[in-house]
Amino acid sequence: MQRGWTDGLEPWQSRVFAAGCAQRVTPLVEAFGTDTERWAWREALAALWAGAAFDPRVVYRSWRTGTRALFRPALDLIGDALVTRNPDPAVAAAGAQDAGFDAGDVVSGLAEDYGALALIAAEVDAQVETLELVRRLPFDEATAAVRAVALDLGPVLAGIDLPRSGPLGPRPGPRVRHLGHPAGGAVPAKPQEPTVLVAADAPAFDPGPDGRPPFRSGDVLRLDCPPADTVVTAEHEDRLTVEHPWQPGMLWSLPRRPNTSSSGDNWTPVRIEPDPATLGAGDACRVGIDDTAVYLVEAYTSTPRRSTRALACMAAWPVGVQPLGGYGRYDEPLDPYELPLRVVLVHRGYAYLTPGERVVDADGTELDFHPPLLFLHPDADVRDTTRWPVAQVPRWPLRRAGGTVIGETASGCHDEEADAWEAAAGVALPAEYELVPWFLRVGDRSPTYRPM
Repeated sequence: MQRGWTDGLEPWQSRVFAAGCAQRVTPLVEAFGTDTERWAWREALAALWAGAAFDPRVVYRSWRTGTRALFRPALDLIGDALVTRNPDPAVAAAGAQDAGFDAGDVVSGLAEDYGALALIAAEVDAQVETLELVRRLPFDEATAAVRAVALDLGPVLAGIDLPRSGPLGPRPGPRVRHLGHPAGGAVPAKPQEPTVLVAADAPAFDPGPDGRPPFRSGDVLRLDCPPADTVVTAEHEDRLTVEHPWQPGMLWSLPRRPNTSSSGDNWTPVRIEPDPATLGAGDACRVGIDDTAVYLVEAYTSTPRRSTRALACMAAWPVGVQPLGGYGRYDEPLDPYELPLRVVLVHRGYAYLTPGERVVDADGTELDFHPPLLFLHPDADVRDTTRWPVAQVPRWPLRRAGGTVIGETASGCHDEEADAWEAAAGVALPAEYELVPWFLRVGDRSPTYRPM
């Protein structure tokens, strides 16, 4: 099937076409997905059939976090085939068109005698049939007919040597608190003194021995950058390009919309004055960042191609605003060293642990820490609760005395760290295993992309 075959469809035709493509690979997700993945898939697919908005939360197990990739390409179909961040049904149809072909790649990576080419060929035939149905039949008849278009995945599933999913458990709910822990309200925690992580006049980022920036995922921060004069060099429907006020010779692309977050659209702390909707090429304007409270949904370093300077990037979401569906959809990440941005740390979850540090909890289970609050088994399973006290697993070279972690966790429990973070960030956390897509972002930014 060639690209463009879905062009010209009515919105309902695009939606039904996309739902049919997604439904045909459902057996793959149901056979090998986790409960969270299976629930997200079922709800997203039901919403797509109904024409409702849905923003799925999926646990991605990325090899970049030291965990094994478990059937991730099939889960990516949620993002490709069930496109809800872009409301255009035609985009969903185009993504769904590729989804069936991606399923062949999924199978090819899981089974030796996978029959991927046969699967792709069958999907092509199914897409042609689906396209003909939505163009020929009215809505109700087309929907019923497309639902009946299926693939025989039995031989494919039989050739995949992976543990099968068991019976589907209850739908994942809010974070499970430890027995005896108060069910409501934040638990008082040790106050943290505000700390300047990046000064407004900081020199260029120096990765240092550990290669990490001073900020990390989940940090609750205050950002402040005084405005500066600049000029619009180009205008587009949804973006403006301006001369970078603090990087001579560079251009800066910024969203051409009010700096709000309530709509769930991409968000950036950068403010443009006057109203960016009124600006055009050649107009003078001012850009800066008001004193803004945020929490980081991503922190990473990278070295772009043909560059010798490492970038320290942060992606922020405003304090008090819940990420829609678990995803804070930021605009472009910021490198605080490229502008006179003052970054003040207000709160950090598990401030006494370093990213990637291995610990052993009171049950004797070894876990890898990922900021701000995640503990994962080395085999990729997410630890739903972490029993205190927690001890550092010695690794050479030692970063500090091992007694620090034991002392910090000698009393209390993991919930107190989570409650303190919720109070500082102004949002409610889901279950621990649903935190992965909040703070462990997936995808290459450059060959040297490294999440923190």
